[in-house]
Amino acid sequence: MMLATWMLRVVLVSSLVGMAALAGERLLRALGRQARWSWAVALGGLFIWLPVSPLLARARLPAHIAERLPALPVTGAATTVHGGLALDLARAIALLWALASIILAVRLVSGLRAVQMFRSRTSRTTLDGVPVLLGESIGPATIGFRRPDVLVPSLVFQLEHRLRDLVLRHEREHCVARDPVLLLAGHVALVVYPWNIPLWWIARRLALAVELDCDARVIRAHDDRTRYAQVLLLFAQRGVMRDLAPALAMSRSHLTRRIRAMQAETIRPRRTTLAALGVSGVVAAAAACSAGLVEAPKSAPSAAPHASVAGVSDPRCPGCFEFTLDEAARPLPTTGWPTYPADMRIAKREGEVLARFVVGTDGTVDPSTLQVVRSSDPAFTTAVRDAIPALRFQPARVGGRAVRQLIEQPFTFALSKESRN
Repeated sequence: MMLATWMLRVVLVSSLVGMAALAGERLLRALGRQARWSWAVALGGLFIWLPVSPLLARARLPAHIAERLPALPVTGAATTVHGGLALDLARAIALLWALASIILAVRLVSGLRAVQMFRSRTSRTTLDGVPVLLGESIGPATIGFRRPDVLVPSLVFQLEHRLRDLVLRHEREHCVARDPVLLLAGHVALVVYPWNIPLWWIARRLALAVELDCDARVIRAHDDRTRYAQVLLLFAQRGVMRDLAPALAMSRSHLTRRIRAMQAETIRPRRTTLAALGVSGVVAAAAACSAGLVEAPKSAPSAAPHASVAGVSDPRCPGCFEFTLDEAARPLPTTGWPTYPADMRIAKREGEVLARFVVGTDGTVDPSTLQVVRSSDPAFTTAVRDAIPALRFQPARVGGRAVRQLIEQPFTFALSKESRN
C-alpha cells in the first residue's frame, strides 16, 4: 500500500499548493500584476518536486538507529504467502496509472499532430498589416509553440476596424507571451500524473489565468471594455482548438468570469487585504512543504519519560537520528516469509541473510531502503529481496505516534529434519 499512501499524500500536497497558488493569484491581481505565473510556478513546482521528493526523503531518513530484531526462520517445508491483497492492489494501481498516462499521451500527441496538419493546410494572408492564418470557421486562436501564429476565421474580415484591432491584439499578446507553451506544460503534467485531481484543477486555473492576463493587457492598451466584451460574446460559440491553443473564446464558464473581471472597477486594495492574501499563500505553501515530507519523528514531548534528545547520528544511516522508542517495530505473524530456494533445498544447503531496511508508519517496508548486510548465498539474498515488499510489521511508536524505524532483520534458512534426510 506504499504506492497508494504516496499518491494520497501527493493529492494532499497538490491541494495545498493549489490553495497557495489561488492566494498568490488574488494577491497579484490586487497589485495589478500578471497572475498566471502563480499557477505556472505551482504547476512547475509540483512537476519537479514529486519525482525528487522521495530521493530527498531517503537522503534524510528520520528513523531509529538500526535495531536488530529476532531472526525470522525460513524452513524448506514452509508455505509462504506473498503480498496478498496489498501487493495486488499496488500492481493494479500502477497498471491503471500507466494506462491513463498512455491514453492522455496518445490524445496529446494526436492533438499536436492535428494542429500541425491544420496549420500546414491553412492559407497565410495579412489582416491590417498583421500576418495571420485563415481558418475559415475556426478561431480566433493562437497556434504553434516555437513560432506561434494568429489564426482567424473569415468572419473577422467583415468586422469593423475597431473590433478587428481588438481580436488581433488579443492573439498577438498570446504570441508575445508564449502562452501556448504554458498550456502545453499543463497537458504534459497531466499525462505524467493523470490521477492527481488537484493538478487538473491547477492546469484549468492556469488556462483561465492566461486568458485573464491577456484580457487585462488588451484593456490597458485600448481601454474599450464594452466593445471587447462584445467581441468575446461574438466568438463564444465558434469552434476553437481549446486543448492546445489559447483562444479569444473559451468555455462559457470561463467567458463569464472574464467578462466580469474586465467590467469590475479597479479598486485600490487595502493593506490588510494584501497582507491577508500574502499570509494565506505562505501558510498554504508551508503546509504543502510539511505534508510533502516523509513522516519524521520529531523530538518527543518533554513529559515523555522514554524520549531522548534527537541528534545522535549513525554512519550506517546518514541523516538518521536516535530516539528511545516506546515500542519497536515487530513483524506481524500473518504475513509470509521468504520462499526457500528450490535449488538450495535440493542441495540441502542452509544459510542466513541479514537485511537492513526501513519500516514505515503504515507497517510496510520501503524496498528502496533495503541493504543486505551479509548473506551466505546469493540465492538466499534473492529470496529475501523478492519477499521484502510482502512483509508487514507493527510500526514503531514514539509518544504514542507511529514513526519510521530502520531495523536489521536476520532471515535464517534452515531445513527440517525430514528435508535433511
